[in-house]
Amino acid sequence: MAKCNLTVILDDPDRIYYAGDTVAGRVRVDVDAEVRCNALQIRSGWRTEGRGNVSRGETESVVAFSGTWEAGQTLEYPFELAVAGWPPTYHGHYLTVNHAVDAQAKISWAFDPKASCQYRVAASGAPESAEVKPTAHKVGGWIAGLVAVVFFAFLAFVFVVLIANPVILAIVLVFAMVAGTFYFVRHVMPRMVLGEVDCVLDSPVATPGSPIAGNLHLSPKKAVLLDAVTAELTGQEVCVSGSGSNKKTHKHTLRTHSETLRQSIKVLPGVRTSIPFEFQLPSTDAYTLKLGDNQIRWALSIRIVIPRWPDWRHSEAIHVVPPQRSDAADGAVDPGASVSTPRVAGDSPEDEITFDETASHFYAARRDRERLDLLLEAVSGMTFPMEVIVERRLLYSGDDGQLGYPDGHAVWARFVDPPLPMTLYVPGELADEFEQVGNRRWQGRAKVVGWDFDHRRLAVRLERPS
Repeated sequence: MAKCNLTVILDDPDRIYYAGDTVAGRVRVDVDAEVRCNALQIRSGWRTEGRGNVSRGETESVVAFSGTWEAGQTLEYPFELAVAGWPPTYHGHYLTVNHAVDAQAKISWAFDPKASCQYRVAASGAPESAEVKPTAHKVGGWIAGLVAVVFFAFLAFVFVVLIANPVILAIVLVFAMVAGTFYFVRHVMPRMVLGEVDCVLDSPVATPGSPIAGNLHLSPKKAVLLDAVTAELTGQEVCVSGSGSNKKTHKHTLRTHSETLRQSIKVLPGVRTSIPFEFQLPSTDAYTLKLGDNQIRWALSIRIVIPRWPDWRHSEAIHVVPPQRSDAADGAVDPGASVSTPRVAGDSPEDEITFDETASHFYAARRDRERLDLLLEAVSGMTFPMEVIVERRLLYSGDDGQLGYPDGHAVWARFVDPPLPMTLYVPGELADEFEQVGNRRWQGRAKVVGWDFDHRRLAVRLERPS
C-alpha cells in the first residue's frame, strides 16, 4: 500500500495552450506514513494512445523535492513547465495524442506513487520538419526502368533455382505474368499516349482551406481529346501495433474528397502541353503527424482520364500543417490601444457593417474569449447577406441549445477571406438544398446567433424561406 498519494492540480485547467506557453500548477502530497522520497519528479510532455504502439515525448522535467515526509502531512509543490508546441492535442478514431503534467515520487523498495493531469495544446504553426519546397516527379522515368530490370533479374534467378520443380516454377511464372500485365497496363500504356508526364506541385505543404496548386507537363505521342483531369485527397490514420509476427496495421480513413480539375483537354503530338491545376484543401484539424508507429497522412491522387485507354495515375504525399499563428490571429491586444469592436448598423448606408468586416473581426479574435464576447454582444441578432463554402453536414437534429431549428440540422462551412470556420443552422425547409454537400458555395441571408467555443466556429441561423 502506498504511503503517500499525489494529486496534480493545474492553475487554469480549461486553458488552451500554444507553443511557447508554460503550464503552471501544484502537486499535492497527502502522506499516510513516514516515507523517504528520493525524488519528486514533475514533468510535462505528450504521449499517444489508441490502437498503435505508444510513443511519448518529454518537454521539461524538474525535481521538486527530495527528503523525508512525515505521517499526516499535506504538502504542495508549485511548478511551471514548458509546453510542447508539437504535436497538438488530437482525439481521433484509432489515434489519440494527449499532453499532461505527470508527477512521480521515487521511493525505494516500494511502488512509486504517480499522478497525472491532462491539458489541451492547440497547433500554432507548422512543425520545423515541414519544409516548403516545390516537388517534381517524372512518371515512368529511369526509376521505373531500374525497377523493371531488378524485377526481371529476380525472375531469371528464380527460374534457374526452381527449374527442377515444375509446379513451383509454373506458379512463379503465372504470378510474374499477372504482375507484368498489371505493370504494363498501369504504367506503360498511358505513356504510349501521353509520353513522359511531369507532376509538379508548387508546394507539398498546405494549410486547411488553402489551395494545392501545380502543373502537369505532357509530351503527347498522338493527338487525343482527354476526358478530364481529376484529383482525390485522402486523409488516413495509420497505427501499427505489436512487432514481428504479431505486427498489425490499423487504418482509418478520415476524409476523402474528389474534384474534377479540368475537362475536355485536347493535346497534340510533338507539342509539350502544360495543364495547371488547383485543388482546395478542406477544413480539418487532423494535421500530418509521424509519431513513432502512429501517423496521420494525406495523399493527393491525380488522374488523367484517357478515352478508351488506361488512365494515367499518380499519387503525391501532402503535408497538412496548421496555419501560422500571428499576433493578429491570436487576438493580441496592444495595452495602450482600445479594444476594437465592429461598427453597428447606423442610420446611413456607409455606416452599416458588412459581413466581410464582421468575419475579419471574429477571425482575428477567435482565440480571445473576452474579445469574442464583445463582438457577440455587438452583432448577435444581426442578419447579413453572405457567401460561404459548404464543407459537410453534421449528424444533428433539434434546437442545439436554442441556436438552431427544432426540425433542422447543422452544416459546417467556412467564409472565404478570411477562412473563418462557421456552423450554419438550417431550417427543415432547406434540407434538400443541403442534402448533397461538399465544397460548394452557398449564398443567402443568415443571422449571427453565437459562437461555438469547442470548435471555434461562428454560429449563424439561416432564414426560413418566405
